[in-house]
Amino acid sequence: MSLFRPDASSLYSALAEPRLEALARRGELRVFRRHAHLMEEDQEGDDLFILLSGRVRVYVTSGGPKPREMTHGICGPGQFVGEMSLHHKSRSASVEALQTTTCALLTREKVMAFIHEEPEFALDLLHRVTERARQANRTVRQVLFLDTYGRLCELLTRNTLALADGRLQLRDRQTHAQMAQQIGCSREMVSRLLKDLIVGGYVQREAERQYFVCKSLPLRW
Repeated sequence: MSLFRPDASSLYSALAEPRLEALARRGELRVFRRHAHLMEEDQEGDDLFILLSGRVRVYVTSGGPKPREMTHGICGPGQFVGEMSLHHKSRSASVEALQTTTCALLTREKVMAFIHEEPEFALDLLHRVTERARQANRTVRQVLFLDTYGRLCELLTRNTLALADGRLQLRDRQTHAQMAQQIGCSREMVSRLLKDLIVGGYVQREAERQYFVCKSLPLRW
């Protein structure tokens, strides 16, 4: 992590919400290199991180002698992480930079002062917390009620952009390992499933880990 010293006013243009931009401008700009951690699960801390560029992965780790990771989501510019700790002061998840990422870091005191001036921002925070809780519930339901193929299909069709040619483009470029962390299986299983979907013409892969869904995926593998 390093303090971002050059003028970075253009980075705020990624924030479409005026209140979020106003809050971000009160924070300290920090740069996190790829694989650096913004926060660690169960760590003490109550800072809020507003993402201005780059991408991060939010994940939790199981206990035991062979701990496993489960990714709850990937966040990019215009989103923030760390809001759960504003109340509990203990991190509910770890956050890792997937690429060089610039954030505006705000202390709890600055966030509370801003809410005092802009009470509606409390509703913005509540909305984000609710969405995170829903995502966590979806993850639990998928692990309990869907098989590995079903979870992969859900991942391939969840966060997509509909193209003019009818294909669905995955918004996030992900490795097989990153996909596996999100659906709770091995990287080898993801590679095997994707290979079959590509051979069948259901999924297309282009350079730099960009995937497209070309037609409705089979109900079963």
